[in-house]
Amino acid sequence: MNGEMREHIDKFKNFSMKDHLVESKNIGILYHFTHLMNLYFILESKTFLTRYNDLPKYNYDYSVSCTRNKSFIWGGIRIMLDGDKISNRFVIKPVSYFKFNKSQSEERIFTNKETFPIFDYIIQIDILEHLKNDDKFDDVQKMLNDNNIKYNLVPNFKGGGGD
Repeated sequence: MNGEMREHIDKFKNFSMKDHLVESKNIGILYHFTHLMNLYFILESKTFLTRYNDLPKYNYDYSVSCTRNKSFIWGGIRIMLDGDKISNRFVIKPVSYFKFNKSQSEERIFTNKETFPIFDYIIQIDILEHLKNDDKFDDVQKMLNDNNIKYNLVPNFKGGGGD
């Protein structure tokens, strides 16, 4: 074996894949649906309050419920989250309560903390238009603007918004 080949082999022996590869999970966009008053508290505290994990097979104390279904209708507020970025720090697992009903599937973000730092992961927030008449809307709008969070007023969640 010539000296040049020996040099390449020695370099390869010292090559560490984990030092040179950047890898992340491909989760995509997750949606969390809530009510305007809950959004107010989320923006005020800059966190989600997590819920107690009711799935003992996952070894975490708390979780946040999300879905991949952007047309799911619940609460009037759709928070779009960066699932790829979340998966770099948290475990995300699919959960389905009904074996044959895919529309009820859910993605859970698992944690051992009572709060989840949502501001790091918000892409945008869609708000149903009729909520602009709510007493808390002006306060929510101000907090969204003050925190440079992109938001849209949408007529419905059937693919609406800036997504």
